[in-house]
Amino acid sequence: MRTRAFFWSVVFSCLFAVSFACGDGGDGDDKPAGQAGAGGDGGSGGTGGTGGGGPDPFCGDGMVNQASEECDDGNEFSNDGCSSDCKIEGTCAQPFVYRQVARYDSTLNFRTIIPLNLDWVRTGNERNSCSFESDAPRSIVFRYDNDEDTPAYLRVSNFTNLPGAELYFTLAVRRTCEDPASEDLCQAGHVMQDAFFFVSDRIYVPANESIYLIAEFHDILFGEDIPEEFQVGMGVTTMKVLEEGDACSMNPREGAWCLPGLACGEAGICEVDEPPVVTDAKVYYDDEESRLVVLASGSDQPGNAQWMHVVFRTEAGTEVEFDRYDEIILEYISAQVPKSIIPEPPISGMTEFDVEWEVRNPPVTSGSVDIAFWDLTYDPDDLNPPGTESGKLGEVMNVPIEPMPTLGEGELCDTKRRYNRCATGLTCKLDKDGDLRNRCLP
Repeated sequence: MRTRAFFWSVVFSCLFAVSFACGDGGDGDDKPAGQAGAGGDGGSGGTGGTGGGGPDPFCGDGMVNQASEECDDGNEFSNDGCSSDCKIEGTCAQPFVYRQVARYDSTLNFRTIIPLNLDWVRTGNERNSCSFESDAPRSIVFRYDNDEDTPAYLRVSNFTNLPGAELYFTLAVRRTCEDPASEDLCQAGHVMQDAFFFVSDRIYVPANESIYLIAEFHDILFGEDIPEEFQVGMGVTTMKVLEEGDACSMNPREGAWCLPGLACGEAGICEVDEPPVVTDAKVYYDDEESRLVVLASGSDQPGNAQWMHVVFRTEAGTEVEFDRYDEIILEYISAQVPKSIIPEPPISGMTEFDVEWEVRNPPVTSGSVDIAFWDLTYDPDDLNPPGTESGKLGEVMNVPIEPMPTLGEGELCDTKRRYNRCATGLTCKLDKDGDLRNRCLP
């Protein structure tokens, strides 16, 4: 098989680099023992010499010559595609130990696995749920051991430097390697741009437990037309788990996150997470400018609400499709908190908030809108897929769509015409002769 070096990039908190030799891991033919030597020439009264047999076969002799051997690369080292007991590595039965094959790459500024030979990527039946079904993929398995006495969060990434190739490279995280039902996460690769690479949601790993990372490649990546400089990478970052009352940050890059069921909010400590609440809401349609304006007030404890959930409905209550969520919120976030937008002003870190959102050429001009707020949360029991970071949706309020209010002379108004307008012949301006507030005046 033609081989090509693939770079697997890894980030994790513990520095642990392992050097090892790269064997070919091939399946050698069985070899016979050495032939018996010819008998010696008879001397006076002497006898012929006895023929000598070759050495007994052993793991590490470079030949697959025992029933117990799956491979033999001629050395006694593991983590090079063929283990020290001559078993093929990178499978569920013999996974690579993730933290043992990592080294720091000063150029990329994170930890990388020594380049892997494609012969190590075996054709297997560990199909990832997000993979294509067009061909028989090849997979490689790593086991990540959290051998600490405290739990940890992990985030994983998989990327490539060749646009288009990311579609044929998936990464799954499982609690039990052979059980697809234990899959917590599955994602396709992403194209790495400069120093940016995609990072998944958090995965909770209890103390002294392990998870399995299954990278799956499709046959197209083994073609003769793949450029020599083609690389793929995979990364893992670890994050500390904080308990109730511990100081915290809402920035996930700070390297620590609250325990499941807790959240970091306005006070800057891990507190019990309550779902956000919509306390008041209005929805107006402006027929002059063909726009819909949503005004909402809400509260949240401890203050970790992030997004606003919006669903449009007809007068009969039928949901109307809206295809512009991804224009408003990052695509990978939208997959975790569907049918949501980022309100203005941002509500992160606030326990009380008033927000607004405007959409031009809305999908409905009458009917109603469902409104709710999403928490940024983590609950390994309630989410689908389980064990990943996502949002906790608060109670939904259904709000009828009303015409944009038209104000009469002297009424308080909004100069930007965001949520009301003055009647014909009136203008929203400062009442210099009155209380110096904006009112509808001739």
